[in-house]
Amino acid sequence: MVPRSIPMYHVPVGKMRSYKSVWNIVDLFKIPLGIIKAFWIIRRFRPDVIFAKGGYVSLPTVVAGWLAKVPVVMHDSDSVPGRTNLYLARFANKVGVNFAEIVGKYPPDKAVYTGLPIRPEFKKASVARAKKFLKYQGSKPILLVTGASSGAHNINKMVLPILPQLLKEYFVVWQCGERNVEEMEIAISPSLQGRGTRTENLRVYGFINQEMSDVMKAADLIVSRASATNVAEAFYLKKPCFLIPLPWAAQNHQVENARLWAKKGLVRYKEERSLTPEKLLVEIEKTWKERKKLVKNIGGLEVLDGTKRVAAMIRGAAGRY
Repeated sequence: MVPRSIPMYHVPVGKMRSYKSVWNIVDLFKIPLGIIKAFWIIRRFRPDVIFAKGGYVSLPTVVAGWLAKVPVVMHDSDSVPGRTNLYLARFANKVGVNFAEIVGKYPPDKAVYTGLPIRPEFKKASVARAKKFLKYQGSKPILLVTGASSGAHNINKMVLPILPQLLKEYFVVWQCGERNVEEMEIAISPSLQGRGTRTENLRVYGFINQEMSDVMKAADLIVSRASATNVAEAFYLKKPCFLIPLPWAAQNHQVENARLWAKKGLVRYKEERSLTPEKLLVEIEKTWKERKKLVKNIGGLEVLDGTKRVAAMIRGAAGRY
């Protein structure tokens, strides 16, 4: 959410899809319109520097900034640079990257390994606040299962059958997505019936908002997608993770993210297509057994919080060191 104190302007954007679609023709006309509007806004606002997270939504503003001779700084969070980002790099003064492995994909005089900035709330996260929010009691380790902000239907379907086994070992916090929560709550009771399992150790949420930083701080193990931002925050908190990459992410970047992290011994992961409920249970158990090794490896990362590096890159481009 953008704070009300920060002015926000809407600019038309066009997306060039890799497949045939009539919308490619429509969007082709949006791109020059977006550049013209962005140029007008930039000339009116007169910024010292432009910071762009890349992707097709950044294209009009980055190009307009270059035309207006305003320094442009970009940041690429993922392990696979998108086509638009590689194209836009020619207009940028500097490009920060979250993965050191992709520095060579960008012009050598522009690419900077920065890591990812961590949101302030994660630096102030509290286990005590989380346990109060969760009404946590007992001594079982906390397992956080999340399919990101919108949930993940396929992950939910795999978790539901193994919930009785999970509840015997863990206090389970399950963010299943706002559109899925009613369905999951209805399905949970029959899945536990006759299993001798009680629900005191289960918390089901559609979406955990402001409390997520606290909940992640309290978690002993996290099962999630392989979003660069979410995993960077888990790394900052030094949490062991089992990742199930989003299968249809652009350029399969979540699978590549997870592969690179696993290669460094930072996470365990499996692609969704190779998982069943039973295999997921086994993977969670394996990750729990390896948790100390994973946390030790996370602690050895060069950058756990890229905030200062990204800020320095922006200040440098603006000439304000």
